[in-house]
Amino acid sequence: MEDVLCTIYTIELSNNIPRNSAIASACNMRRNMVTHWGTKLGALGLIQLGKYAYYMLTEEGLPVAKRLYERRMALATELQKAFGISWEFAFKQADAWEHDLCDNLLVPAERIELHAH
Repeated sequence: MEDVLCTIYTIELSNNIPRNSAIASACNMRRNMVTHWGTKLGALGLIQLGKYAYYMLTEEGLPVAKRLYERRMALATELQKAFGISWEFAFKQADAWEHDLCDNLLVPAERIELHAH
């Protein structure tokens, strides 16, 4: 569910329309699963379905999606710096890792310092 919310935010940031098919492609999931999670996010008041099957973040959903996006970006940045990996790979890893990390562990990027031993 977080992936769908963060992806909607990312698509909106790039001035594109977050349609079901674009979200499904970005999240590597079937369109019916995007619809499923979209319904759940809508019930929580975080998104609404617009005309022609596109999703919009609500006033309540925007700060939540932004926090998810910033958390993922901070983690990807630190992974890239620490391991010298490509941005694309770091971002994919950050997406996978963040599902297993709690909010208290992930702090703003400017407060993180990784030291090579």
